[in-house]
Amino acid sequence: MKPTAKLWLEEKKRRLNSLPVEEEIRMRKIKERLNPTTTRVSVTTGSVGTWSNPSTPVSDTASGLLSQNVALLAYIDDLEEKYYQSEKQREKHSHKLQELSEEHDLLVKEMISLMLDRHKDEILLTEKRFRDKVMLQESDARVDLAITAAHLFTQAHFVSSHQSNVIKRQVKSISQAKEFFA
Repeated sequence: MKPTAKLWLEEKKRRLNSLPVEEEIRMRKIKERLNPTTTRVSVTTGSVGTWSNPSTPVSDTASGLLSQNVALLAYIDDLEEKYYQSEKQREKHSHKLQELSEEHDLLVKEMISLMLDRHKDEILLTEKRFRDKVMLQESDARVDLAITAAHLFTQAHFVSSHQSNVIKRQVKSISQAKEFFA
C-alpha cells in the first residue's frame, strides 16, 4: 500500500478512535488552565452519543490534504494504468518489428540467392556458347586437316588411282558437310 494511502487510513482510524466529546472538553479545560492563550472550540452534532473530533483549522487542512492525496492517488493509478498499457503496446510493436526484421532478412537472403542463380545461369550459358564455338572450331580444324591430308594422299605417287578416287570423294563430301553446317 502506498504511504499516502496509509496516512489517510491512519487519520481516519484516529478520528474513529478518538476520545468522547466530554473527555475532550475536560482535557481542553485542563489545557486552558495551564495555557490561557488557547481558544475553546465547541462541537455540536445532530445525534446523541456520536463520537467526534473537534473541528480545528489544522484538522480541516489535514482533511483537505488527505482528500487531495486521495485524488492524486487516483490520478497516479490512472497514469500507472496508461503506462502499463503503453508498455504492453510498445512490447507488441517491438515484437512485430522483430518479426518484420526477420522477414526482411529472409527476403534479402532469397533475393541474393536468386541473383546468384541468375548469374550462375548466365555463366553456364556463356560457357556453353564458348564450348560450342570451340567445338565448331575444332571440327573445322579437323575438316581442314582431313582435306589437307586427302590432297597430300592424292598427290602422292604411292597412292593407287582407286584409293585416290575414294579419298577425293571423301574430301568432297567433307567439304560439302562443312558448307552445310557453316
